[in-house]
Amino acid sequence: MNCRFCGNNTAEFEVKNKKYYQCTICKGVFLDEIHFLTPEKQKERYELHNNSLTDMGYKQFLEQFALPVLDFCKKKKKTIDSILDYGSGPSPALLELLEEYKKNSILDADITLLGWDPFFMNGDMENFQKVSLITCLEVVEHFENPLVDFQKISTLCKKGGILSIGTMEVPEEKSIFYKWWYKDDPTHVSFYSEKAIQKCGERSGFSYLGKINSRIFVFEKL
Repeated sequence: MNCRFCGNNTAEFEVKNKKYYQCTICKGVFLDEIHFLTPEKQKERYELHNNSLTDMGYKQFLEQFALPVLDFCKKKKKTIDSILDYGSGPSPALLELLEEYKKNSILDADITLLGWDPFFMNGDMENFQKVSLITCLEVVEHFENPLVDFQKISTLCKKGGILSIGTMEVPEEKSIFYKWWYKDDPTHVSFYSEKAIQKCGERSGFSYLGKINSRIFVFEKL
């Protein structure tokens, strides 16, 4: 089985009767497609999420992603005139938070905010304007074919624009992976090492800029 992230060889292993593959080069891990949920089952699970800004813990989680990303763009002197939240979910709470930031002058009031989601906001991508910042929080681990989604994202980003991804980095040691709670969500199918996520971006027209922290990875569109 070739790696879904970088195309190299993988080694098969099993955890709790589920088959996984780990790349021998980039060390990313992905679930065998025989375990994928149907789109209908995926949507049912996503609809159970209660992602609301009234939940202060969840709001803090969003802010721990949004504020470092906006600060990074500011330090890099990136002009942000439009933001797309890719994989915005049934309740686009990150977009609602960014709307609050516009009202509080953390963001310019004239910034355009957009959302796209394959289940809940699935407008035709061909009609989307290209944006200067794409946010992708707790989404890439759901990608069944990561390169396809990274390439979709690339078509939506302006030259010089920023892609910011929030996800958990996969443990390299299988003994830790066996106990890792993040893999147990049945909609989580792709688990990235830093090298794996770098390769996905670079194969899709992005330059990897590094990590803001242990859970935020950033790219620039070439």
